[in-house]
Amino acid sequence: MPTMTDQALFSSEIFREYAKTVQLKEAQELQKEELDKENSIKQFDDLQKRINASPKLREHFKMIQAGLLENEEYRAKADPKFVEGILLLSFEEK
Repeated sequence: MPTMTDQALFSSEIFREYAKTVQLKEAQELQKEELDKENSIKQFDDLQKRINASPKLREHFKMIQAGLLENEEYRAKADPKFVEGILLLSFEEK
């Protein structure tokens, strides 16, 4: 149940405008995060295509991926995000 203070705040035009501004900013931040996520996915897909288009690159990345899978010490020394990205790659023969 709203208190007298809450009722006073919500009846204030300045507070209502402030609340609208905060909500708009939060919505814009969520939209930006979603666009950043979509952009990251597109960039990863583009990288995947470039790697698969080049037999030499494909072999190098296969070796890196195998090294990360087989050697725990190697994996522990690498950046976790790098390891995650390499392990997400799939290699297609053309």
